[in-house]
Amino acid sequence: MAARGPAGLAAASGLDRLWHTAYSPIVGCYFMATPSRRLFVDQFFVGWVYGPWVVASLLVILALRLLVEEDFALRSNAWGLFGNASICFSIGCVCKLTWAMARHNAVRQLEMQLRRELGLR
Repeated sequence: MAARGPAGLAAASGLDRLWHTAYSPIVGCYFMATPSRRLFVDQFFVGWVYGPWVVASLLVILALRLLVEEDFALRSNAWGLFGNASICFSIGCVCKLTWAMARHNAVRQLEMQLRRELGLR
């Protein structure tokens, strides 16, 4: 038998697995705290989300190094690396947004399932 009360409902619904949920007695509902920084979240490798941003930062560092060099032949390569870095950064933004939307949707589905099981609207 699951524990009664708000904490028991979160544990029974599986909300605590997807997001770090906490019950606020002042507001009277759950709120989602920032997820902890781990390599795997719900059997999903987080490196796929943050990896493009790491690559973008490395490309910017390499491009800045090429711009500082005395050889002017390397400058065109540096500007190309800046373009690649901006593409990697935008891919990272899309990955992060998609991951956040998927997690939010999973929590929403669990909430709807819990409401159906409890007979709420």
